[in-house]
Amino acid sequence: MDSVDRIVDHVIRRLQGVKDGAQHWNDNESTRRNMLALQASNNNLNEAREIKMLPNSQIPNKLQERYNHCKYWENQFNEGWGGHDNTYAGWCHKEAKDAYYDAILKCKALGETVTRVLTLGWFLSSKTLTPAREKTLSRRPLLSSRVTLGKRMWRANCTPRSQPRLRQA
Repeated sequence: MDSVDRIVDHVIRRLQGVKDGAQHWNDNESTRRNMLALQASNNNLNEAREIKMLPNSQIPNKLQERYNHCKYWENQFNEGWGGHDNTYAGWCHKEAKDAYYDAILKCKALGETVTRVLTLGWFLSSKTLTPAREKTLSRRPLLSSRVTLGKRMWRANCTPRSQPRLRQA
C-alpha cells in the first residue's frame, strides 16, 4: 500500500525525468522550443516539490489544483498557440497532468481504505462497567472505523444515537 509521501515522491521522479529530457535537448540546441519546454518542466517539478512540504490532509486538493493548472496550460500551448515552438512545452504539461492524475487516483484509493470492526475495548478501558451500562451497551453496538492515510491513523467512534467523533489513535 502506498502512502501519501510515496505518491508525491513518485510524481516528483516522473517530473524530474521530463525536466532532465528538456534540459538535455536545451543543452544540445538552445532554441525557443527547448527553452519553453525546459521552463514548463522546471516549473512543474518545483511545484511538485512544494507539495511535499504540505500536510497530508492538504495534498489531495493541491494535486487536483495542479492537475487543473497543467490541463489548462497543455491546452494553451497545444491548441491556443500551437506550432512547432509551443507543442514541446504542451507535451511537458501533459506529462505533468498525467502524473498528477495518477497521484489523485492513488490518494483516492488510500482514502477509501476503511476497515470496520466491532469493538468495545476502547470504551471499556476508559469507563467502569456497571450492570445498567452493560444493559445499555448490549442494545447499542459500538462501531469503530479506522482510516489510514499516510502515517496517521484516525478512528471514528459512533453509536447509532450519537454523532461520530474523531480521535487520533
